[in-house]
Amino acid sequence: MAYPLNRNSHAEARQASTDVYSKALDAQIRDLVAGGSPASFSELVRGCKGAFPSVVARALSNLLGEMRWTTIPALGALRQKEDSSRLSGLEGNPVLSSWYFSSDTCAKIAELRDWSGARIAFLGTPRLYEWFANRHLGTSRALFEVDTTVLQALADMAGDTGDVHVTYDARDEIPDPYVGEFDIVFFDPPWYPEYYATWLARAHHLAPAGTFIFSLFPVLTRPGATAERNAVMHPLLEAGVKLWTLSAFADYAVPSFERAELQAAGIAGIDSWKTADIVVAELSDLTDIATFKAIPLEGTPWVEVNLGAIRFFVDVNQHPHDHRLVFLPAGWTRVLTSPSRRDPQRSQANVLTSRGHGFMTSDPCRLVARLKETSAAAMQGDNLRRALASADIDRESRQLLDSIIFED
Repeated sequence: MAYPLNRNSHAEARQASTDVYSKALDAQIRDLVAGGSPASFSELVRGCKGAFPSVVARALSNLLGEMRWTTIPALGALRQKEDSSRLSGLEGNPVLSSWYFSSDTCAKIAELRDWSGARIAFLGTPRLYEWFANRHLGTSRALFEVDTTVLQALADMAGDTGDVHVTYDARDEIPDPYVGEFDIVFFDPPWYPEYYATWLARAHHLAPAGTFIFSLFPVLTRPGATAERNAVMHPLLEAGVKLWTLSAFADYAVPSFERAELQAAGIAGIDSWKTADIVVAELSDLTDIATFKAIPLEGTPWVEVNLGAIRFFVDVNQHPHDHRLVFLPAGWTRVLTSPSRRDPQRSQANVLTSRGHGFMTSDPCRLVARLKETSAAAMQGDNLRRALASADIDRESRQLLDSIIFED
């Protein structure tokens, strides 16, 4: 006899997971403070094992009375580190979860071993590739990257060094000329288990008996992160892959979209808060190929249009009904509260920007056309605001776009 599922069971399980997570985060904050008051909020967040800064701020606020602290870590106040990367001037790509390793992390990874004689593939790690290429580390290097704006910024490096740059989406199979051609693969996928399965499969095609070096999200990244980490690592352990984990070894520069989201939450000046473990996986000819199975990833074509420095990304397959070309549904904020793909607004928005916005368009193809027309008019010498004002867009939509493009 089949029994109906309790319709509240899933909600109850989610709440229980959230409660466990909150208690673990509270305990981590207490431990950090007991070990000596953090010098800044940035330092506190770095010790919170992946918890998003606004989540840490709420937990901190709830704990203040209980812990009777005499000093509160200052928000922000961490100076932006100087970075000579060609990518540091680019605004981020929220569709691709474009967090890049900090220069300090690139330097630490470069010092892990002698790279002489190594044929190295960089799967979605352009900042690390740039670091290695500038220092001529490895016998050969190949960058596999889907963001064409990033590839354009690094384009002349291929000519200077003889490196290979491949426009590549990890949803696709590795192109035949590159299968089995590498000894080492670096990769840094979006921090969700299904992406890790696919990135591992792609890395295995690039280096079937090689070494993988990849990031792994910390245990407090979100409720359920510990179980998800286990799901990533278990197949490798079962296959007898030799593994080493460097805890909290990597950190990241804060991309423009996340910086805007933090500022909207009242957190300004924070930098390099996000840390990750680095996993070194050493394969052999005996490693079971069945360990590496790509998972079909959902995804729709996002079209990018740039207006000045700001990058717009439009999902051309979603067509919500509304009389306005662009709009904010009831209850939505103009700037997202989180870059997480699991955030309800982020998961539904079909327009994102490099400055943290998430909103809707009722006609994606028309919006792309109007944005391209506005961009072209501005590039031909017209004032950008005047070009937008003359575009064939309804008044409410124009006001929303104007507030996004020209906000302070």
